[in-house]
Amino acid sequence: MLKISNIVSQIDSFVWGPVMLVLLVGTGVLLTVRCNFLTWRNLPWALKKTLSKEARTKSRGTGDVSPFSALTTALAATIGTGNIVGVATAMVSGGAGALVWMWISACFGLSSKFSECMLAIKYREVNEKGEMSGGPMYTMKKGLKNKKLGAVLGWLFALFAVIASFGIGNMTQGNSIATSVHATFGVSVTVVGVVITVLALLIIIGGIKTISKVSSVVVPVMAIFYVAAGIIVCNNKILIAQRKRGKDLEYFWEFPGGKIEPGETCEECLHREIMEEFNLEIRVGKFFMETSYDYSFGTFVLEVYFAACPDPEIPELFEHEQARWVDVEDLPEYNFSPADLPVVEELLKLDDLETRLF
Repeated sequence: MLKISNIVSQIDSFVWGPVMLVLLVGTGVLLTVRCNFLTWRNLPWALKKTLSKEARTKSRGTGDVSPFSALTTALAATIGTGNIVGVATAMVSGGAGALVWMWISACFGLSSKFSECMLAIKYREVNEKGEMSGGPMYTMKKGLKNKKLGAVLGWLFALFAVIASFGIGNMTQGNSIATSVHATFGVSVTVVGVVITVLALLIIIGGIKTISKVSSVVVPVMAIFYVAAGIIVCNNKILIAQRKRGKDLEYFWEFPGGKIEPGETCEECLHREIMEEFNLEIRVGKFFMETSYDYSFGTFVLEVYFAACPDPEIPELFEHEQARWVDVEDLPEYNFSPADLPVVEELLKLDDLETRLF
């Protein structure tokens, strides 16, 4: 038994060692260069088109699901327990520097994923049920000149993918979920395992349409962004800013702030963001409220704080289209982002802002 374990360990070290690193990252580098850095240059455009309202319909092109559903289905295998556990394991094993290499690998991995998806679309076919079928198996089967070799490689890929899903996919993620739920809530790992299995079975039986529908709901919730926002007050007026063209929520008005970095408090984040985006010095005050909103690209949780600013002039603009100092009663005249609307409603209930800052 010990010999078998040693053999498996040696094979594992070889497969997931330098050879695999060169194959995966090297292929990504090659494709990135050959595609003339297409995935880097067009990433903002691709995100905008995929996350738009139009992308939620199937009117663009042919297929069983909308572009947004296709995106969330792909992300479902990336964002979640596998990603969280994998990153944590890498950082424990390799230290904080592993995070840098993960980002570098991801940048070049864009081209690998793009190429895989493009080939899947090119060689997909309609099955007897009228549904689209595609993937690496069909790419090998139909794309290689030697059709017999392509069919064999496609069959082997499908077989190995099923086998691998038990070890590096389902078992690892299922174990992570079960042990976490047991440690937090005391629920038996067996019960959690059965529930996960039944839910997964029900979703998979429904086919790609059911999978995409579930992913469209679950994935945005999995991607949660914590943001610190400021009610920046000067002479009883509030600073509001309009988002730039080309960004998510373009031209919507918002209360200035930004995403909270790891290890950073809300107050530190707000002070840093206002300095970076407006070159404005503020004094952060009391916590005001928390609000959240589920956008198509993720859930935003806003931690809103009061802040005082001694400078009544319009600040420098580095990240916004424009900024204004406005009276509280004038806030409804501006088109605020959905996550900021509850803040506007609560501010309209207040009278003297200056007395509530600290």
